[in-house]
Amino acid sequence: MLARAESGRQGPAEYDAGLLWCGLLLLGLGLVMVYSSSIATAEISRYTAGRTAFFLTRHAIFLAIAIVAALFIFQVPMRLWQQLAPWLFLAAAALLVLVLLPGLGREVNGARRWLSLGVVTLQPSEFMKFFAVLYAADYTVRKSALMHSFKRGLLPMLGVMLVVGWLLLREPDFGAFVVITCIAMGILFLGGMSGKWFAGLGVLLAIGFAGLV
Repeated sequence: MLARAESGRQGPAEYDAGLLWCGLLLLGLGLVMVYSSSIATAEISRYTAGRTAFFLTRHAIFLAIAIVAALFIFQVPMRLWQQLAPWLFLAAAALLVLVLLPGLGREVNGARRWLSLGVVTLQPSEFMKFFAVLYAADYTVRKSALMHSFKRGLLPMLGVMLVVGWLLLREPDFGAFVVITCIAMGILFLGGMSGKWFAGLGVLLAIGFAGLV
């Protein structure tokens, strides 16, 4: 009887349905915006051969590839993501270094933010946004007992964020720096950082950012 009762229980939800729908709505809105903003350019461009839906089609193809990749990524256990988080973060940091090297990084309008891979270009800061979420979450779990200690809990994270910020500002990519900083601080706050240390970390980041500039 106990076995039947346990088998009849519903397992915990594996994903947030509301968050999923928000993401799908944003993807749909982005698709519409890409078409709306590119139709005039595509119509008169020699590169697109006058095909008005050229950029829409290309964006839809990349979107389909991303959705398929997301379905595969969703199958990876959270424990494995936690184990890989520091290494993925280091890999993203290495890509931020590579993009600054002459001959490797592609410069457009004075900004060096892309790595050319032939048919596509890679923007390392986009990977850093994702891996920063994983790293900050893993860091919060590993340092949960030290989150109220500035020297052992918060100072290492401050140093990491400033190094990443320095690499991003060398490109320069101020927008990515702000996004990654907000991500890291938000996760640290949700992970149990006290309001006093949260405010202090914000002040130190502002001072560090001014120094980097």
